[in-house]
Amino acid sequence: MKKFLLTLEFQKSFMDALENGSMKNWYENNEETLTKISECLKAIDIPETNKKEEEISKLIKNSFLLLFRAFWDPGVFQLKKRSKWPKFYSSYSSYFDNVIRLARNQGKLDIVVETEDKNQYNTLTDAKAHTHQVNIAKEENMKDQQKEKSQVLSQPLPKREYDQTEPQKIERDVPVMVQRSSSEDSSASLSFSAKINDRNEEFQRELNAQNEKFAEELRKMREKRERLNREAEEDMRQFRKESAMRIQMFLNCIQLRIRWEEQEQEWGDWLKSLRVPIVRVKTILLEFEYQRKHNDEEENKSDIMYLQKSVQIAYVILTYEFENLVNLSYRYEDKLFLKVIQYFISQLATKLCFMMEELDEYEQNEEFFNKIKEMSKNIDAMDIPTTSKLRVICSSASPDDYEHVDPPKIPNYSCVITEVY
Repeated sequence: MKKFLLTLEFQKSFMDALENGSMKNWYENNEETLTKISECLKAIDIPETNKKEEEISKLIKNSFLLLFRAFWDPGVFQLKKRSKWPKFYSSYSSYFDNVIRLARNQGKLDIVVETEDKNQYNTLTDAKAHTHQVNIAKEENMKDQQKEKSQVLSQPLPKREYDQTEPQKIERDVPVMVQRSSSEDSSASLSFSAKINDRNEEFQRELNAQNEKFAEELRKMREKRERLNREAEEDMRQFRKESAMRIQMFLNCIQLRIRWEEQEQEWGDWLKSLRVPIVRVKTILLEFEYQRKHNDEEENKSDIMYLQKSVQIAYVILTYEFENLVNLSYRYEDKLFLKVIQYFISQLATKLCFMMEELDEYEQNEEFFNKIKEMSKNIDAMDIPTTSKLRVICSSASPDDYEHVDPPKIPNYSCVITEVY
C-alpha cells in the first residue's frame, strides 16, 4: 500500500497559495503528486451508506483533481464563483476523512497528516483537534506564567534586618574611647532586639501568607480533580443505564427476527457512544504530554493518577459491553456481526489494559513518558467499527474466523477496578 505524508511544509505551501491567489501555480508544481493520489482514490469502493455521504465520497474520489481546479476555475463544476477554502473545509472535511479511511482500510493509500509538533494523525479532523488542544494549552500556560510573574513582582518578600543594615564605618586614624553607662548599653541592646523581633515577625507573616495561598491553590486543584472524577463516574453510570436499554432493544429486534441492517441507525449510535470514553482518554493524553514538561514531579504524579482513572473507566465500559455481546452471541449463534464487534472491542480494551499497567509504574523520567506516548499512538477511537465497516466485513468474513474471540486482557497491577453502578 502506498503512503502519503501530508507534511507541514506541504500544508503551508497550500495555505500560502490560497492567501496569495496563486493556486494555479501551486497545482502545477504539485500536479504529479496530486495525480498519483487521484489514481489511488479512484480504485477504492464506496460502500452504500446514507445517500449524501455516498454521493459526496464518490465525488471526492472521482473528481479529486477537479476539486483543486475549482479554486481558480469555477467552470469545472459550473460554479458561479471560485471556491472559498474555510467554507469548503468546514462543509466537507468529514467526507474527506471518510475517503481517507476507506483508502487505508482497503489497502489503496495510507494518507497521514503531520502537525506542528511532528505528530502524525490518520484524519484531518484528528490533526485539527490535536492542534487546537495544543494551542489552548499554550495559551493557558502563558497566562499562568504571566500571572505568577505579576504576583511575584507585586508582592516582594521583606528583607531581614541583617540584609538591610550597612556595615559600620570604623575610623582608624583617631582612636576614640567612649564611656557608656550600664543603663545606656541595656537600652540600646533592648531597642536593637526589638527591631530584629519585629522584622522576623513581619517576615514570618509574609511566609505564612504565601503558605496559605499555596495551600489554597492545592485545595482548588484537589477539588477540581475530585469534581472531574465525579463527572467521569456519573458519565459511566449514565452509560450503563443507556446501555441496558439498548441491549434490551437489540434483544427485542433479534427475537422478532429483524435484520441488524434495518436497525443500523440504532447500532451506529451505540457504537458511537463506545468511542466517547476513548476520545476523552486521547484528549487527556494530549494535554498531559504538553503540560508535563512544565509541571513538577508532584503535579505530574497527580495528572498520571487522573489519566489512569480515565483509562480505567474506558476499559471498564468496553469490557462491560463485551460481556453483553458475549451473552447475546450465546443466545443467537447465527449473528456474525456480534462476534465481529466483540473482536474489535477486545482488541482495543487490551491496549487500554497495557496502558493502565504501564501508568501504574510511574517514574519521573523521559523513558517512562516516551513509553506512554508510543502506547497512546496505538489507541484510536475509530478502532470501534462503523456500521458501514461492519457491513463490509460481514459480507466477506467466514463464521469460522470469529468462532472464538479472546476476551480483553485482565489488568495485573495494584490498582483495583471498582465497579460503578
